[in-house]
Amino acid sequence: FLNFSEVIQPGDEVLVFGGREAFHTATALPDQTVQNKKGTFHFNDVIGQPFGSKMQARPGLGHCYALKLTPEIWTAVLKHRTQIIYSADISMICYYLDLKPGSVVIESGTGSGSLTHALSRAVGLTGHVHSFDFHPQRVAQAQEEFTSHGMTNVTVRCADATADNAFGLDHVADAVFYDLPKPHEAIDNALAVLKTTGGRICSFSPCIEQVQRTCDMLRAKGFTDIITLEVLERSLEVNKVLVQSIDFSRPSADKSDKAKADIDDKGDKAAKKKKGPSATRYTKEQKTIVRMLEEDKGHTGYLSFATLLHPEARVPLSLRTDTSESETRAETETQSPSS
Repeated sequence: FLNFSEVIQPGDEVLVFGGREAFHTATALPDQTVQNKKGTFHFNDVIGQPFGSKMQARPGLGHCYALKLTPEIWTAVLKHRTQIIYSADISMICYYLDLKPGSVVIESGTGSGSLTHALSRAVGLTGHVHSFDFHPQRVAQAQEEFTSHGMTNVTVRCADATADNAFGLDHVADAVFYDLPKPHEAIDNALAVLKTTGGRICSFSPCIEQVQRTCDMLRAKGFTDIITLEVLERSLEVNKVLVQSIDFSRPSADKSDKAKADIDDKGDKAAKKKKGPSATRYTKEQKTIVRMLEEDKGHTGYLSFATLLHPEARVPLSLRTDTSESETRAETETQSPSS
């Protein structure tokens, strides 16, 4: 995923694409074949060729294309070990976290690795992704997957984000992402890993109650610019169709004209052409029609973003005017000693 070569090399992961119902990932190895409903395909035919090259079935008439894997394609074809984050939400996460080459980001909730692939590409070879998950088996599967995909800028480890000093890192991150059942209990650990100059945080939560508790805690801990978004996809289908319309610039035909036109249509069409244009006012023209598809995904989750400012720019909660009773209560709870 970090190899930006345009040519298929031995060992590259490719998408063998033969249509919506015939696509899967495979490793391009010499003298190896891959089979699907389109036929048997030989990797020797495409190794050394540009990505997107056509693979002809041998034997047979079917064909597929060897496509380069991208984070977007991987999200569409990966095996779900958990519920995943889809491309629409991923794009907003990378944008609002202000990720760029060289950024360091903490991800808690590796899951199936859908978001991790996009984070890896966003920060580039000069950045790094520290990904954590509390499930040891998922961590092992993710590590194997990231290694096979050449994601050398990703480190994956097992950790509970709500435990004390969960990540074992000290003020190294530009951004933090949480996909947790109780993200409000992990805000202190986010403060511990964000750089002393500040940074950004994002929490993905399917329920609005989680959002409320998280936003309250973020304000109590000194975060500002807190916003919550819900991304809903709407796919549109565009087609060109012939539409009948009335041409008001042409005179309407009387009964005798219509009768003659009917005779001409049934009899001598050549004679009709000699008379010139028909007197009818109805014409057909091509128009573009747009309609909304019905199979779009609905609610996936809420994305809450916040900023931790530079220490010199932070305003104490007691002096801020954007707080509520619940936020003040959250601050009191965080300051009280644990029993």
